[in-house]
Amino acid sequence: MRYILKIISLLLLTFTLVQCDDGGSESIKVYLLPTKPTVRLTDITVTTTDGEKTVAAPWIAFRMKLENLTDQQVNVLGISFSITYVKSGVLTTTEDIATFSPDNFKDAQGNAKKDFIVQLAAKGNEELDETLFIEGLPDAEAEGADSFIFNITGKIEAYTGIDVFSEDTKNIRQVFVFSTQQPNF
Repeated sequence: MRYILKIISLLLLTFTLVQCDDGGSESIKVYLLPTKPTVRLTDITVTTTDGEKTVAAPWIAFRMKLENLTDQQVNVLGISFSITYVKSGVLTTTEDIATFSPDNFKDAQGNAKKDFIVQLAAKGNEELDETLFIEGLPDAEAEGADSFIFNITGKIEAYTGIDVFSEDTKNIRQVFVFSTQQPNF
C-alpha cells in the first residue's frame, strides 16, 4: 500500500509542476534525448572542453533541443534543475542540484560564452551541442531515497529580442519536468 501511495504522489507531482512564468503560454519547447534518462551508479571520467572531469554517481546524462515558439529571437541565459524524490515515504525536493550558465559552454572558437547559452531564431530551434550531466543525485542504496526514480524540474531563464534592456524585451522563465528510469541491477 505504501508503494502505491508513493507512485500516486509522484504522478500528482508530475502533473502539478508543469507551468510557465510568462503569463501561462509556452515560449520554449524542450526535447530531451533520452526522454527518461537512466540513473547511473558508477563514477565516470568524461572529457569536456575544460579537460577531464569525474562525474559522481548517482548521475544522469541527456541532450537537449530547444524550440522557440515566439515571433522574436530568444536568448537563453541559464538552465537550472531541481529534483523531487521520495525519502522515508515523504516527498523531498532539492533545489538547484545543477545549474548551467553561459560560462559552462564554449563558442565555435572554444571560448567561454559570456552573454547567453544559445540564441534561438524566431520560430526556430537549436540543439545544444553538449551532453548535460546531473550528478550527485540521492543514493537509494545509501538510504538517501526510497528508489532511483526522480522527478526533475528544469527551469530555463531567457528573454526575447536582441537587447535585454529594451522595453520591448519579454522575460521568459520556462519550466519543464521529466523523470528518470531505475538503473538496471
